[in-house]
Amino acid sequence: MPLKNAAGKTADRYARVLLRVAKDAGELTAVISAVRALLAAVNSVPALRSALTSQTVASSQKGEAIAALLTKINAPALLLNFSSLLERNRRLHLLPLILRRLDALADAESGILDAIVSSPLPLSVEQTSALEKALTEATKRSVRLKTQLEPRLLDGITLRVGNRFFDASAATKLRHLRTALEVV
Repeated sequence: MPLKNAAGKTADRYARVLLRVAKDAGELTAVISAVRALLAAVNSVPALRSALTSQTVASSQKGEAIAALLTKINAPALLLNFSSLLERNRRLHLLPLILRRLDALADAESGILDAIVSSPLPLSVEQTSALEKALTEATKRSVRLKTQLEPRLLDGITLRVGNRFFDASAATKLRHLRTALEVV
């Protein structure tokens, strides 16, 4: 799903171009792997994320930091060239958006669907596997299931698959019951 604001649209264009160039060069898997590693690094260091998105940090400093990270994770030269292009075009502040968009585009192209299940208690491995299998069969696509704890659900689960949301939680059922009783 493309982003709506100007920065999002620009990030989307850069991500689509990088995806196409990486695919044409036969380096899509290596680029996506490096992008995910870089995105994890950027997300795990708040100071780095702030510096990248800051308009006050010089573009050359951002470029040096990204180049060092890319070198450290043995990223393909194509990705190093891409980061240099972003630096020259003064777009390095968009790098986190571009990386997230590229990751989503690559998943969509390979048929992988992200799903997030929230529950008040941790799901067992068997429950997670059964849910992932059921989602794969229902959507006819590979599903990457992430779990998260949400104690306020009380019981049941909520599930987000792509841009669809399903709510089978006790909290929602109680809310519906309260609404129905207020009508009576």
